[in-house]
Amino acid sequence: MKYDSLEKLQNGGTVAVIGGGPAGASCAIALKNLAREKGIGINVVLYEGKNFSVGKQYNQCAGVLSPPIDKILEDYLDVPFPRKLVQRTIDGYMLHGARNEVDLVREGEVSYALRRITFDDYLLNQVVMRGVKVVSARVTELEFYSDCVRVYSEGDHLRADVVVGAFGCDDGTTQVFSKQTSYRPPSLIYSIVTNVHPGDEHMQSFGNRIHAFLPGVSKIEFGAITPKRNHLTINIAGKHVDARMMQTFLSLKPLRELLPPEFPTYQDKLNIFKGKFPSGKASGIYGDRYITIGDATGLLRPFKGKGVNTGVITGYYAARVIIEHGISAAAFQKFREYCAGYFDDMNYGKVFRILAIIGTKLRMLDNIMELAKSESVINNLLFDAVSAHRSYHDILNYVGNPRTIFKLTSAGLGGVFKRNYHINPSQPRT
Repeated sequence: MKYDSLEKLQNGGTVAVIGGGPAGASCAIALKNLAREKGIGINVVLYEGKNFSVGKQYNQCAGVLSPPIDKILEDYLDVPFPRKLVQRTIDGYMLHGARNEVDLVREGEVSYALRRITFDDYLLNQVVMRGVKVVSARVTELEFYSDCVRVYSEGDHLRADVVVGAFGCDDGTTQVFSKQTSYRPPSLIYSIVTNVHPGDEHMQSFGNRIHAFLPGVSKIEFGAITPKRNHLTINIAGKHVDARMMQTFLSLKPLRELLPPEFPTYQDKLNIFKGKFPSGKASGIYGDRYITIGDATGLLRPFKGKGVNTGVITGYYAARVIIEHGISAAAFQKFREYCAGYFDDMNYGKVFRILAIIGTKLRMLDNIMELAKSESVINNLLFDAVSAHRSYHDILNYVGNPRTIFKLTSAGLGGVFKRNYHINPSQPRT
């Protein structure tokens, strides 16, 4: 059946999904599920240039899935959570400042550390099981017409009714979209990632905490060590981080204390990967016959917290709009309504990121961490901010109690007025 309107898809409609990560795979799965519920037959074609199954691709994500990812997969996609892929269950966080640290734990709140490429491969297999055609090629060009979108790739040509952009921060596809639509990518922050294999004995003694760092070191906004099954994933993030900054981070005394004694002997042989993720919202997220989802929208927490969850949920709601409302810019306004929580939380996230940067530089956070050791309210606040278990809007409401505000302010200002602001990364803590 020929389909030329911008109304909701009918029998014979075709959707092109560009990108096979969690957002694209989730959208493809949801499209098939929702179409089946409506009793219509649609064609879904997903383009992904990477081959996740061979295990040679590297994802710069640290590979931590936050709750309630298991419930999200099952409720939104009818996909079981792949527990067999979990390499370690994360039961808390150790937050390190320039001169202090605090243990952040909440009973029953766990995250899952895994190898992201195996999770991506799992979701892509779920896509194939639902009858989606997967094209192992990159999209090279788009052409928008009043009655269709023409999708050109390294492998074929497709006439689609609507195209879904789930391409993350990929430069090539971003340019393709920006050239033909009003889409403009989000601002970016860069990350450097490496893996350390310290041996079984060290991994067993390391524990199940993620060690998060706000080190107060120039250019490094954030760093972390995440334990997996047989290795530690170490990552840093910042606007201008590079391989040299990773070496600086690895030289920090509190970090070296978490690594095996022989680490310096093989430090220079580490494989280092550079990636990027959004630090702001994209513009032109949707229009006639197109919509973007996941990282491409920029609707992420600072430092990419809950990126997979966001990808799955935005993918689902994009599919829902396409099936239930239409494929015009006006119809995609529903996407803005469905994802209002993400859009509204962006400004709060920016404020938190700025406060974290300033607070670290002025040593305010060290005093707040000390307060969190004895004040459960402050400990819970830091836990939610680090773990991404609650929105920043909800966290600010949680902080809204005058007593809590007074304690935070007093502790923060106490750090500002200490004499020594400059921290030598190798200097022992006091």
